[in-house]
Amino acid sequence: MAIEVLLETTEWADNTPNHTYVYDTTKGKMLGYRKSTGEIQVFGSPLSFSKSKRKFKKVVDKTLLDAIMYS
Repeated sequence: MAIEVLLETTEWADNTPNHTYVYDTTKGKMLGYRKSTGEIQVFGSPLSFSKSKRKFKKVVDKTLLDAIMYS
C-alpha cells in the first residue's frame, strides 16, 4: 500500500474549506481526512476519491497518519 498525505490547496469560488486527506495511491481510495477545523475522520472502509479539478500539495502529518493507520 502506497500512502500519501495531501493538503488541498484548491481556491474555491464559494469559500469551501480545504482539508488534508490520506490517500492510498495503489487503490485510488481515501482512507480518512483531517477537517480544516482539526477534527480527524477515519473511514471503516476506503472511499472512492477523485483528485480531478482540485489542487494538492504532499505534506507530512504523522498525527493524521497514526490516527488512520491505528484506528
